[in-house]
Amino acid sequence: ALKKDLVPYIENAAGALLMAGVAYLQGGNPVNHATAFDMNYLYIATMGLLYGKRQALIAMVFSTIILLWSLIASGSNLIALLYMPSELLHITSYLFAAVLIGLAGVMNVNQHYGVTMRTRRALTICATCMIETPRSRTGSIIVSSIPMTVSVVYTA
Repeated sequence: ALKKDLVPYIENAAGALLMAGVAYLQGGNPVNHATAFDMNYLYIATMGLLYGKRQALIAMVFSTIILLWSLIASGSNLIALLYMPSELLHITSYLFAAVLIGLAGVMNVNQHYGVTMRTRRALTICATCMIETPRSRTGSIIVSSIPMTVSVVYTA
């Protein structure tokens, strides 16, 4: 169970290393010069959709570190970056994407969980609605279910 809990964190760290490698291959910039697309958005979206908001926010922190690393490596000052609206907007867009996509991932998981719980509840109700009828001529018990109850649970 412990290994299962660590898998999202390990994959997130591997994704961060992959994005750092992509930034390095693109001349130290996470934004592709040819397409003007920031590959970190793909990384944040993947983590958010797979694992939800927590992993998306961790991916956002890693993406911000990669972005700041690339800007400092290109000659910017960390204090000066706080006054650059374009870079603040870039970091804010990382945060916005992480929260939005992370919540969509959480809603998707919760929706799946809700369907599972409804199915489990329907099966429980179906099992409790089994009616034992009198024994047949052979001596076995005849069990019948009430299908109306199950259909009501699914439509509710």
